[in-house]
Amino acid sequence: MFKKTITFTDFNGDTQTKDFYFHLSKAELAAMGAGGDAMMSRIQRIIDAKDGLAILEEYRNLIRLACGVRSEDGQRFIKTPETQSDLLDSPAFDELLMELFTTTTAATEFIEQLVPKKMLKEMTATAEKAIDPFVETDRRTHSSDDNRPAWLKEGRTPTHADLVKMTPEQLREVFPTK
Repeated sequence: MFKKTITFTDFNGDTQTKDFYFHLSKAELAAMGAGGDAMMSRIQRIIDAKDGLAILEEYRNLIRLACGVRSEDGQRFIKTPETQSDLLDSPAFDELLMELFTTTTAATEFIEQLVPKKMLKEMTATAEKAIDPFVETDRRTHSSDDNRPAWLKEGRTPTHADLVKMTPEQLREVFPTK
């Protein structure tokens, strides 16, 4: 879960600054990576086709899927139509959508923050094991036949672009469901 502060002009013409919360569970992320028409594959096809309207729609769907409210006790993330309405039915939604659509770094950061940190660690560990558990780490890092993804070789968090390039099979391997 992460918080994003958005400044917007409300319907009364007043400037407002408000915090909004976003979260995708492991199950939601796994569902995006499953099936022949995975979300990441759709986004990549849309980007390749340079279809601005379709990219905008994907961001709109992602925001709708991820927005909600953290419960006071911190035990749940609530995504009912009523809790989501606070963002989706306000000018803040337009501000966020336009920021993601027009600023590449904002879109990348938003999507990276949706992947829980623990899941990123698990994803990295799973990908490391999938390569070859018997090969020494530093040999793999310097080997010219190292087929690991660039983000893994570089020891960094995968970017939106890295995730988009993954096939549904790679996403299922990296985001295993238990």
